[in-house]
Amino acid sequence: MISMKRLKLINYFTVTFAVSIFLLAAHPAYASYEPPIRVALITEVQSATVTSSDGMELRELRNGALIEVIDAGKSISFTNIGDEIKSSTGHKKTEFTLYPAKGFLIVSGKEYRGTINIVPDGDGISVVNVLPIEQYLRGVVPCEVPGSWHMEALKAQAVAARTYAVNRLGQFEDRPFDVYGTVSDQA
Repeated sequence: MISMKRLKLINYFTVTFAVSIFLLAAHPAYASYEPPIRVALITEVQSATVTSSDGMELRELRNGALIEVIDAGKSISFTNIGDEIKSSTGHKKTEFTLYPAKGFLIVSGKEYRGTINIVPDGDGISVVNVLPIEQYLRGVVPCEVPGSWHMEALKAQAVAARTYAVNRLGQFEDRPFDVYGTVSDQA
């Protein structure tokens, strides 16, 4: 026979284990959500070019519909033609987005994580990098402070950069981006 004390202990551990599993499995969805940030790489130009060494997908920005797959190592250019944007592959849309097959997309010789939006802006087009804030910070913080700084100073800089970025989300109601990819908003 099992003693009453031992039975209570078994029940206690069984309930504790079950609650622990429930809490691990049922964590709130927002706990892992990273809001995207839209970084203006180039603004109000007549044309722009994007490349990827691993290939990319050209899609409509509004609905995500696949337009074309661009082979590895190929570039695609975009030109403002009034109310629309024309791709070098002959497609005309009001807005485009590019997804890397893997790795990075390249704009003006620099590699970028995330996606690239080609959108109308003023009298031209803008090239906007869209990525989760944590990925954005991986690129920004090392440019703002040397890695040789004390770990606590690096952490403080990351908190300051994250706070700044989150406060900038949606700041421009009339612009298709949140921050400029220049010294006006980073580094």
